[in-house]
Amino acid sequence: MTSHAWGLPPYQSKPRYTTEAVELVAVDFENDVIVGFLDVEIETEPGRLGLLTHEPCGFVWEFGLLQPYRGRGHGRGLVRAAETRLREAGIRRMEFWSMDPDAQKFYSRMGMREINRHWRFWARLGSRVEIPGLPPTVRLEIAQWTASEEDWPAARAALDVVDDPPLEPHICLGFEHRF
Repeated sequence: MTSHAWGLPPYQSKPRYTTEAVELVAVDFENDVIVGFLDVEIETEPGRLGLLTHEPCGFVWEFGLLQPYRGRGHGRGLVRAAETRLREAGIRRMEFWSMDPDAQKFYSRMGMREINRHWRFWARLGSRVEIPGLPPTVRLEIAQWTASEEDWPAARAALDVVDDPPLEPHICLGFEHRF
């Protein structure tokens, strides 16, 4: 699967969550293949994970489908299954975030409301930053940044932005899904 969810290389193992989570997979039983997944961590207090602070959300960390299975209802099915489990936990909304244009289109088609957009990018630091408490040979050389759309031109001009995949800049959109 390909994704620009967080602008990082793929995980080497499945993430673990610090609070209760809904972790779902979609399976093609005929071909014995996992075709998609959706992991939603449940906020214990509003704003701990999600952007909006008016009520707790299910924060979607991971969501994906194999390319050949897209457009067949598997994504909607995963979202609906998560809704059911989250309702049982007293949660009435989810937040989805993505830098992937296909995912952004999917969220819009599902009727989700856009709640934020910003640039996520990596930049080389002008000089290597030493970290207090670590030997001087351990230095920070590159950092991940975010910038609003209005601040992006100034950030781009001031920083040594990495333009090489998979760390090239992407616009990140956040969506709220109420149910």
